[in-house]
Amino acid sequence: MKEIIGNLIKGKTVMILGFGREGISTYDVIRKYFPEKPIIIADRNPAIQIVQEIRTTDKFAAFSLEKDYLNSIRDVEIIFKSPGVNLNKREINPNTHIHTQTQLFLSKYSHQTIGITGTKGKSTTASLLQHILIQSKLDSVLLGNIGIAPFSMIESIKKDTKIVFELSAHQLEDVSVSPHIGILLNIFEEHLDHFDDYSKYISAKNKIFDFQHKNDVRIVNLNQTDKVKNFEKELKSRFIGFSSENDTKANCFLDNGFINLRYKKGGKTQLIKSSEIKTLIGKHNLSNIMAAILCCKELGLLDDQIIAGINSFKSLEHRLEYVGYYKSIHFYNDSIATIPEATIEAIKTLPDINTIILGGYDRGLDFQKLIEFISDSDVENILLLGIAGKRMLELFYQINPVNKKINFVADLKTAMKIVVKFTKPNKTCLLSPAAASYDQFNDFEERGRCYKKIARNL
Repeated sequence: MKEIIGNLIKGKTVMILGFGREGISTYDVIRKYFPEKPIIIADRNPAIQIVQEIRTTDKFAAFSLEKDYLNSIRDVEIIFKSPGVNLNKREINPNTHIHTQTQLFLSKYSHQTIGITGTKGKSTTASLLQHILIQSKLDSVLLGNIGIAPFSMIESIKKDTKIVFELSAHQLEDVSVSPHIGILLNIFEEHLDHFDDYSKYISAKNKIFDFQHKNDVRIVNLNQTDKVKNFEKELKSRFIGFSSENDTKANCFLDNGFINLRYKKGGKTQLIKSSEIKTLIGKHNLSNIMAAILCCKELGLLDDQIIAGINSFKSLEHRLEYVGYYKSIHFYNDSIATIPEATIEAIKTLPDINTIILGGYDRGLDFQKLIEFISDSDVENILLLGIAGKRMLELFYQINPVNKKINFVADLKTAMKIVVKFTKPNKTCLLSPAAASYDQFNDFEERGRCYKKIARNL
């Protein structure tokens, strides 16, 4: 990586655009190899704690912060851009080259990388896969959108290390390299505030396959082939697929209550009974498990190793997480559910949901199907938050469902007071917002932890 970065920045003016996890790790790598290279650090957020430390220790660093953070952008020749930073191309000097960690990392390590993307299930699938690899004594690292910047793991990577890389659409939109094994779990409407339209979001997700070679592998959800670009056309890479039904094209599928394998030239094999998987509940998680299974088979793992890894895996925080039993109510935290489809799956999965908390930051998603589903469900108490909640409230008014108590509330603390008042004893309260958290929280993790803290202190 030293040589790659050195060739990029030699004799060039450099900016790090976005100073979160990736921006900081880019800075650390450049400083490790090029301690006296002048760098401009640009970020909209002026309250980054590490900035004060760098100001006092690094005389070769300059800063462009707050509303004027893009003022110097036309004066630089190299930009290292963080995921999610949306630049108007008119702001960029035509002679400026933009690079991302994902692109640079894949340019060096794509041959040993397993890339995992999808609107939902990325973190669960990546973590499950990493867990199985560790349990099977394979050298592996987990990085990417799960919260670990690629550059921060470089020193842990050897020539035989398997790299499990969770990839968001923001990370994929700028790449021209694809991972050796690519997994596309699903695609639903999301991030429409960043992408101009849904088709561009779909195209970004499909980049996980677009640049693969004939020795590479793509793992596809056969229940969503309409979302996979050029699915019917043979891409360069080899295709394997998974399905929630016994599809003849599927290499891993659900049938008669079992996850089954039909892998390479082998016949149908019942691998594991779906009802015996206790830590990853719900049909959507069975799809995540099947994707991980196919990847493990590609890596040469035995069925017994895969089954042992699945059975010993513990689900992640904020993903249908059982919080506890308080005030005679079972509380579940599904704050990761930031799209309507995820909330619908959560309602299908959990029994006895009497109260649900919805809403938050509005990104213009279509809530109609969700509102119709909840209106026809057994859920009785509906608490709505944020601008997204106001839009949901209007849709509920249009349908006017019977036997529902619907309340718009200012915040989670207020919502939880109503939860205690109206939720029936021994029933479930579910936080599954179907919306982003950015109106009142920094991210879905902060929202989930706030919910759990309030519940535990009722």
